[in-house]
Amino acid sequence: MYLTNKYYPRFRSAAAGLLTAFSILWSHTAGAQQAQAEKIYSSVEVMPQPSVNITDYLSKNLRYPEAAKKAGIEGRVVAQFVVSKNGAVEDVAIQRGIHPECDAEVLRVLQALPAFTPGRQAGKAVNVYYTVPVSFRLAKENAKATDNSRSVETAAGKIFTSVEDMPQPSVDLARYLSENLRYPDAARKAGIQGRVIAQFVVSPTGTLSDIAIMRGLDPECDAEVLRVLQAMPAFIPGRQNGKAVAVYYTLPVSFRLGGGNAAAAPQASERGAAAVQQKEDQDLKFHPNPVSDQVSIYVLAEKAGTAQVYIRDMSGRELIHKTFTLKASATEVLLQINVSQLPAGTYLLEQQLNGRQQSARFVIRR
Repeated sequence: MYLTNKYYPRFRSAAAGLLTAFSILWSHTAGAQQAQAEKIYSSVEVMPQPSVNITDYLSKNLRYPEAAKKAGIEGRVVAQFVVSKNGAVEDVAIQRGIHPECDAEVLRVLQALPAFTPGRQAGKAVNVYYTVPVSFRLAKENAKATDNSRSVETAAGKIFTSVEDMPQPSVDLARYLSENLRYPDAARKAGIQGRVIAQFVVSPTGTLSDIAIMRGLDPECDAEVLRVLQAMPAFIPGRQNGKAVAVYYTLPVSFRLGGGNAAAAPQASERGAAAVQQKEDQDLKFHPNPVSDQVSIYVLAEKAGTAQVYIRDMSGRELIHKTFTLKASATEVLLQINVSQLPAGTYLLEQQLNGRQQSARFVIRR
């Protein structure tokens, strides 16, 4: 086939257009495949941990822009970044700004943040979103991160409810409960199931004390939870300003009976009634954590129904209750709850959907 001089320019233009379109399509497809291969989690079993004290780091490196200071501008900048699977801080972005120069200063400092210990899911290092609120206050010369600790005074001294580094169990809690918890016969025969919320103090040495039931289910179930927690191994203590301190710790323990007869043997045999629920709790997907004004929850509704979402304080007291009507969907649905009315501290997020109950702790920073 021969093209005359009359038609050749038109052919060359059309061919160039097709080549450009193909390049764009290929680039988009390759980018989508790469994004799928490099999934970014919003919540994982083991969240990323900074290698430095972020409060101290911001205090030493953040500068209050002169223009903002002279204009009397104060407030909180909320930034988010990705902690990559090798611990690097990437894709730093401002989620909520207060002033162009303040926002730029936060970006500058966070982009120079030392590498983190990466987050882990199913034992594997993964990419995870991480949110940091940074407050600019004119009361002091330099802007610094807000101290988010909360504490109460007791006869034994100060006990924190929220600290920079919360206490960590030295054993797998789900496995420990599975191997040690027994479903009381009387409760099993009576078809009693539900959740017990216990609270205790993790001392500066990691030992557990003042174990108490904050919300009970049945006297024998409550007593069984107390028995098991009283024998639990010491924790890694919580730390505030680099110092080990006493911290309140809340633990929900679920008793679930097997399918069929409500009085049948509990799931996972008569041992570890909470093990299945504890494992499910790891799958609750939400972000950010810490949160500032709004928490986002990702729900997969395999069938139509209603999702009940509760936010409780660490004593189990209900603070917020929202009901969402969901349609069956093959993809995750985003639910959002405003928590701007709540003070800084540690809270319990509880979700109930299609007979399944999940919970997780999160922190509000101000």
